[in-house]
Amino acid sequence: MIVMTAPLREYQRLTIALLSPCFFLLLPFLHVYANNVSNLQLPSSWFYGELAVTSVLIAFLIYGVLKFSPRSVETWLAATLIYFIVVAWLHTNFFIGDFGFFTGAEPDWDSGLGAQMLQAVLLLGLFVVFLFFMEIVLKNLVFFCSLLLLSSLAYVPQLLEKTGDFRDKNYTFTKKGIYDFSSTQNVIIFVLDSAQADVVHELLMENASLRAGYEGFTLFRNAVSPFPKTYASIPAMLSGKPYDNSLTLSDYLLTVYRDESVSSKLKRSGFDARYSSSSPQALLAHPLVANNVVDAQGESDANVAIRDRNLIANMIVFRLSPHLLKPWVFESFATENEGVEEEWKDSKTCQLTKEQQRYSTQRRTFDNLLVDEFLACSRLAMTQPVFRFFHLYAPHAPYQLDKNFAYIGKKPLTREWFLPQTHGTLLVLKKMLQRLKEIEVFDDALILIVSDHGEGEYRVGINYDQSIPPRLGGETNTPQSIVRSGIPLVMGKLPRAMGELSVSDSPVTLEDIPATIYSVVGESYATGGRSLFSIKEDAERSRIHRHYVFSGWNVDYILPMTEYEVRGFSWYPESWRQTGRDFNTIAAQGFDGQLVTLQDGGNLQEFDGQGWSEPTVIGRRISGNASFTLNAVAGTVLSIRHALVTADAVVEVLIGDVVVGAWNFIAKDGQRQKTLILPARINEGTRIGFRLQKGSSPLLREVRIQPIETYSYDLGKEINFTDTGNSSVYRTHGWSRTEVWGTSSIGRESGVILKLAEAPERDLKLKLHLEGYVFPGWSEQTVEVVVNGEVIHTLEITERAKRTYEVLVSRQVVEKNGLLALDFRYLSPVVQSEIGVSSDTRLQAVAMNNLWVGYSND
Repeated sequence: MIVMTAPLREYQRLTIALLSPCFFLLLPFLHVYANNVSNLQLPSSWFYGELAVTSVLIAFLIYGVLKFSPRSVETWLAATLIYFIVVAWLHTNFFIGDFGFFTGAEPDWDSGLGAQMLQAVLLLGLFVVFLFFMEIVLKNLVFFCSLLLLSSLAYVPQLLEKTGDFRDKNYTFTKKGIYDFSSTQNVIIFVLDSAQADVVHELLMENASLRAGYEGFTLFRNAVSPFPKTYASIPAMLSGKPYDNSLTLSDYLLTVYRDESVSSKLKRSGFDARYSSSSPQALLAHPLVANNVVDAQGESDANVAIRDRNLIANMIVFRLSPHLLKPWVFESFATENEGVEEEWKDSKTCQLTKEQQRYSTQRRTFDNLLVDEFLACSRLAMTQPVFRFFHLYAPHAPYQLDKNFAYIGKKPLTREWFLPQTHGTLLVLKKMLQRLKEIEVFDDALILIVSDHGEGEYRVGINYDQSIPPRLGGETNTPQSIVRSGIPLVMGKLPRAMGELSVSDSPVTLEDIPATIYSVVGESYATGGRSLFSIKEDAERSRIHRHYVFSGWNVDYILPMTEYEVRGFSWYPESWRQTGRDFNTIAAQGFDGQLVTLQDGGNLQEFDGQGWSEPTVIGRRISGNASFTLNAVAGTVLSIRHALVTADAVVEVLIGDVVVGAWNFIAKDGQRQKTLILPARINEGTRIGFRLQKGSSPLLREVRIQPIETYSYDLGKEINFTDTGNSSVYRTHGWSRTEVWGTSSIGRESGVILKLAEAPERDLKLKLHLEGYVFPGWSEQTVEVVVNGEVIHTLEITERAKRTYEVLVSRQVVEKNGLLALDFRYLSPVVQSEIGVSSDTRLQAVAMNNLWVGYSND
């Protein structure tokens, strides 16, 4: 054996210290995550910070140990570390094995035992060789380590691509712990949907009794909301990052909530964050955002960060361990995760007694239940700091509540009835604040009371006959309805604030909410706003409002959208000016395909549009024959977004002069989209035409052309139609918005497009989980299942309960390129209001929960 007496050189210590975290942590993490991505729930980026810190600590520790060890010990220690680096390299890349780690059963440790014994002998022999040739190994350290590192990095691009396949699981909010508050620190947001600044100011100034419930608060009446609707305004308010069409709306919600929201950042600082909302579509139910979520199958994910971290750590140790130690690692993992869900299982949902059902006795709506549960179940139950978000539907229309929050039936959508409904909401909120005082939370809490926007949709006016700053005059082209939609309620109370309600004219915006919270809790996260309480009344400040007309929950871009800059007192139209920012182009640039926007200010002129009517604020009509020319290579899926139609019409679709399809527009069927798969891929310079064949032209908003690969589908994958599902990737025309139970069909036909990687080898099976709109006065729904234009089956649905229907799909009807265009034609759809079942005026046939396509014998 060669004994080395020469001391290690500095480059040798640094090489060993830097390579150790690479082979003991970073590369094993990448391999483990990439090969188990479907079993993990957090994105790989969530772990980057911890990996970086841990790697630095490992490197410093190993360098320090080598540096300060005696010479003889240092040499042996260095050789041993190099040996373990080689072993880690072997186990990470080669000695992997198939242990069925996620099958739910304990692996068969005796399977392949002979091969594992040979590996053990190899590793033992390798150790002897390292000790015997220790001097040669250390002298050629850089060469050996370079070989190991280069061979490992060869796999990195493939592994990174696999980690990019991560998809968030589907989650939903629960009521778990929503009424539990902290004895140390509480940040509480109340959102009163559509509460308008001037209305709240009028009510509080005229009613001393109502005002008395808001001691310590400041009313910031000179406020601006970033958007006129809940969908975009809530995420902007919680992140300080307003939507601008540079991403699809779903990608924006995922990114902004998971990475930028107040709750996600506070959670990383140790807060318990929970949401309760009447509009969960505007939120993101995800374990990085809130603690009160479960996955779509009902499994608790309250401890998802702990579980994923433990899971990855154990899999890294499992992979790096010799075979004889793997059973111990496996058993250690199972023991460590026992009881993770016990806190969830032991929690009890708030149960109201009859005496506590003051507002929900007759009307068990969201607001009524929330108020009663808050008053009965709020408690001081935690020492961990908490973030709580409560979103009430009122004062939003319909107006059906009086000043005492009692139901009085639907009333006209005017200020006369908007005022009492807002008063009733402020009254019950006052009682909720009193409850916080009773449980000793109120005094030391940061409490923010806001709305997401004003009431711009209905004629509720603005009351200028109040004690407000004088008008400075000036011209304006901004309608008052837009101003109303952008003047939200903003009130705030700092911890330990006392005294009567005060009023401030500081120029604030809902985007200031995150900065306000961070300033109080002592965090320094960068946001687009400032703390409400730091803004002076005479501050010169530009605030932004992006106005749009609501066109459904499941949109990918908000079009059209007009940006206004607000300078001065926000109630006055003359304080508002259009900026001219082009959000249509921003959306088109990020769109995968061709996006032609037809409204005033749209991009039709870029496509040599001909035969179109003059634009309105939301779209254009066809004047005889309308067309446009593609200016880039496009795809084969043509779709249009259109307004609701009031009269039947037929529009033919042409490529050049050849008719390739037609769309039927049915009056009052509720549809807003049409789709057509073109017969061949179309290219730059192709002329796409629309010819009105019958009736009057519908109002078209957008024309889209996308590659068929947009709808790529793997056989056996479930397509979930709930509001937490993935159906938006595959749904085309004829569907309503997704809801917690699924998606309703709209009109006489609905579509789904699936693009398989290739034509199937054998027959397929289509499985549908749905219920029919069947009632005593409407006993059957008949549905034709159409695949690539061919009717393959007819469903006779005679019961309302959800059922699973299986349909055989012959491989002969699937296109050679793997195209599977599913259409569901409804021969007997029903309008519930017409048969006296409900007030729903949509033309409906089925409520889809999920579907999947797989091989028929699977």
